[in-house]
Amino acid sequence: MLLIGGGTGGLAIASCLATFASVAVVEAGGLYEQDNGNQFVVPYYGLVMLVLGTTEDYPCPPPIDWDLSYIFDKLLPHFKKTSTLTPPNLAKRNAPNATIKYDPAAFDNSLRGPLHVSWANWVDPTQSWLALALQAVGMTLSPVVLSSGQINGGAWVPTTIDPKDGTRSTSKSSYLDSLSGPKPIVYLRSQASKITFERTKKATGVIVSTNGTNYLLMLSGSGPASSLASHGTPVISDLTGVGQNLWDQIFFNVLRDITVPNTGTYLSTPAQQAFAGSQYLINTTGPYSSAGGYLSFEKLPASYRKNLSA
Repeated sequence: MLLIGGGTGGLAIASCLATFASVAVVEAGGLYEQDNGNQFVVPYYGLVMLVLGTTEDYPCPPPIDWDLSYIFDKLLPHFKKTSTLTPPNLAKRNAPNATIKYDPAAFDNSLRGPLHVSWANWVDPTQSWLALALQAVGMTLSPVVLSSGQINGGAWVPTTIDPKDGTRSTSKSSYLDSLSGPKPIVYLRSQASKITFERTKKATGVIVSTNGTNYLLMLSGSGPASSLASHGTPVISDLTGVGQNLWDQIFFNVLRDITVPNTGTYLSTPAQQAFAGSQYLINTTGPYSSAGGYLSFEKLPASYRKNLSA
């Protein structure tokens, strides 16, 4: 079996298939440890927070006619299979003002999911004040920590960090490296440029190049016939949904100057960075151990939503 793409989904699927089949993965990139050093290992560099979608996100609303097996309650058992939850280490966090609430029913450790989910052992002082401020204006703590289909209120969000050594739990470390049996063969720096099909429309192979594009199905002749014809691509399968219905999340930052000490305050000098490094390497604590914090959500009032365009 051949899988295209060794990312979050690709390696998870490949590891499952490898338990009963010979599997190869074509991946355009390289190994993150080599390409990005410790920036994809140490939690501090970026966010690795785990938040599930709302019940309203599953299934997608019309015009997509999803099967009812894609509703949140049907998908939650599959989400549970992916991860193992470790409760917060309150002694290491040492943050009594950062109360954590979570719903154990959203996880099932008996399934021994390979992705590690835990809480960081460092709390940004600024976020403690932010949490109090948001709660003061009515955005209360979420008792289900944004993991049970309800995105409403605030929470100290769980992160995909391995609590044993404080490193990021990635698709590679969780699925590929943890396999005890035969592992997929991964072809690095190999860009899939086209899927080859038989007359029966059965996919039989992949054309690989060092540079290519991600519009793989449409380049291979599977997609809306009108779109393919406009680019001179022979139509193998007229599939109107391919390349359509892209959903994106609106996200933008509003930045304000603050005087409260924050994570950057404790990493502003070489001496502080060295001390934080020793905290992380020896105890998996300190600023470098954190890749997330407090999130709070509220639904835009109906009076505002009615004026929004689709």
